Amino acid sequence: MALSGRYKLNSYGRSFEPAVAFLKQTTNPDSVVLASADTGFGLGFDKLIEDNRLGYYSHRIPDFIVVDEVYLDAFEGHRIHRPDVDRFVKARLKEYALIYDHDYYKIYRRNRIAPQDVTSRGQ
Repeated sequence: MALSGRYKLNSYGRSFEPAVAFLKQTTNPDSVVLASADTGFGLGFDKLIEDNRLGYYSHRIPDFIVVDEVYLDAFEGHRIHRPDVDRFVKARLKEYALIYDHDYYKIYRRNRIAPQDVTSRGQ
């Protein structure tokens, strides 16, 4: 395979590393990041929560949410099999602003004033 072909396949260098670098620049030591466990290998596991339901059961409210292919697949499963979780995930993301969008990674930061409290269910 030619070097250019290998470069095109380098999703780690083209997608993962820039997303993690952005998180490192944007977060502080007290920040809580909700992301797939893979993200912990670059960011560190001390500030990472792995929860593709975005707090539906845990009631955790992170400062940042990282949506990657792992989470997109989980969101599709929620849409098909867990409509309550799907509604919650969609509402939770409305409380966050998209601050990074590159290849397979979207990073959201929590708005200071949320449009509505999505921790209450049944609405």
